[in-house]
Amino acid sequence: AELTCPVVGITGSVGKTTTKEMLRSILKEASMPAFVSFKNYNTDLGVCYNLLRVPAGVQAVVLEMGINGQGEMLELAQIVRPTFAVITMIGHAHIGNLGGTIQGVAHEKKQIFSCFGPEGVGIINGDQALLADVHYSHPVARFGLKTKNHVEARKVHTVAAEAENTFNTFFTLKWYDQKALVQLKGHHGGSVNNALA
Repeated sequence: AELTCPVVGITGSVGKTTTKEMLRSILKEASMPAFVSFKNYNTDLGVCYNLLRVPAGVQAVVLEMGINGQGEMLELAQIVRPTFAVITMIGHAHIGNLGGTIQGVAHEKKQIFSCFGPEGVGIINGDQALLADVHYSHPVARFGLKTKNHVEARKVHTVAAEAENTFNTFFTLKWYDQKALVQLKGHHGGSVNNALA
């Protein structure tokens, strides 16, 4: 049976699980009934396990999709058929199994878009030329720190919190013509990109 609600697929060399958990929190805060994949079960078996657990009546499904070798993302995309797909970041993870170059990793990750229908939207890290400087046959939303992105973080800064050795990161989220102040626990730079995604 095919899912009729929006399906979000999340991939990337890093940040998949954190981005997924941030999205879980957002959907919960919005009181939207959603199914979000269990732990980091993101291989073909893990994705199928999660799909079989989707209950009736949810308004969104969010699945983490990870790969280790060539051709795996195409297979996952054919199983999941996401309507929205996020690539958090392209890095050197599994480079030996994904074409031997960073371009090979990008090519494999972009296969998450391969089964898009007419409603498909790709969400990419617009600060990475490997993703941003490419023509797509579907709508794409870009996130990152650069002003060319649709969703961007401005004025990113970290402040020591009251508890010893803890920090909070603040930034101004700009989304088209809207702005909001965002506070994240911790000071890991990757969390800002995960939040933007």
